[in-house]
Amino acid sequence: MSGGGRVSKMPLALGHRALLVAALSRIGGRGLLKAPWVTNAPNDEVDCLRNGLQTRGEVNQRVAGKHLVGRADAGLGQGYGHVARVSTLLLRWVTLGGGATLCGHGIDGAFRRRLDAGGVTVVELSAQAIAEPNIDVGRTLAVACAVDAAAIIIDGYEFTADHHGRLQAAYPLLAIDDLAAFSPMADVVLNQNLDAARAQYPPGGHARFLLGARYALLRASFGAAPRQTECRRGVIVTFGASDPAGLTPIALGAVLQAVQPGLPIDVLLGPGVDPALSIAVETLAEAAGQRVRVHRDVMDVAALFRKASVAITAAGASCWELLACGVPPIMVSVADNQRPIAAAIQAHGAGVDLGPQSRLDVTHLGTCVAQLLDTPTRLAALRQSASDLVDGRGVDRVLCSLLDVIDGR
Repeated sequence: MSGGGRVSKMPLALGHRALLVAALSRIGGRGLLKAPWVTNAPNDEVDCLRNGLQTRGEVNQRVAGKHLVGRADAGLGQGYGHVARVSTLLLRWVTLGGGATLCGHGIDGAFRRRLDAGGVTVVELSAQAIAEPNIDVGRTLAVACAVDAAAIIIDGYEFTADHHGRLQAAYPLLAIDDLAAFSPMADVVLNQNLDAARAQYPPGGHARFLLGARYALLRASFGAAPRQTECRRGVIVTFGASDPAGLTPIALGAVLQAVQPGLPIDVLLGPGVDPALSIAVETLAEAAGQRVRVHRDVMDVAALFRKASVAITAAGASCWELLACGVPPIMVSVADNQRPIAAAIQAHGAGVDLGPQSRLDVTHLGTCVAQLLDTPTRLAALRQSASDLVDGRGVDRVLCSLLDVIDGR
């Protein structure tokens, strides 16, 4: 099956799983289905959308019976940020009473466990399938057809305007973007960067643009408990799920040399971290004793973040999570697209931008952490600014806009 034109629907009487298997078998995909079909009842404890302008029952009624399909990949080279963003939307959709399927390659570790536990079906695509755009589009559309999808969500730098357009011709499309490199052919365009602006995209078109940190995609756990303003003590070191630049042991070593011996340090290692890098971190941790705690492939980091005074991190998706927890990030940009994120967060007085990794001064990194911890007034100001930037309701705002498009198309 290829893109272009509206996809004809299969008989719904077959049931979702049977439809999915049937559609995949038509395009040679019998081996792609990795997880059992799971459905979740509406969660009675979720907040309603639109900040209370709709009741919980009204929201569940709009979502009930509708299925979302996500498309994103993960891996050492590209990280896990695209999968994390799409997964956050799909998991929230399921708690509101809908169904969800994520199509992608390299979805493993805590991300996969979180999806399985949350009732999101994962369809694993092979490296060969995602390397050929025609096959990629065809298989995504086949899955969408099989589950009678209400909309598709796509996130990834490899997806072109043509790729978007072929999906959007068949289903309402939400495109998650942070490069503004082209005008996405989508019904809804989400760019959660602080400096995102409509002027960055070509004029015209019918798409709705959701721009800025107001739409930051955060899991429910980041809004589930009040932010602690006191009794914070410690440093977080995290460079994402894969740390392709290998900065975790470098940052840990700098902090160990610069801060007080009794200060606790929590190091997060994701599922894509190279084994040699993990060994380097463990070696440093063992030498430092109990002050360093290494956490591997953590399902939910919110509880750890809320206990920290400050964090050293890449200027990626973790920044939004840290800001929501009131933790000022000290940021290193490990990719060109992260540089404006770090600069904007610093400009808003919510974090410290150390520049790109190619110009990283390790001694300055340690000094920056130590000086910040030794200056309570500045640290408190950064915390307040961090909390003000991200309120944790971005997912609901995005899904509300997508529902409007689904209901109106």
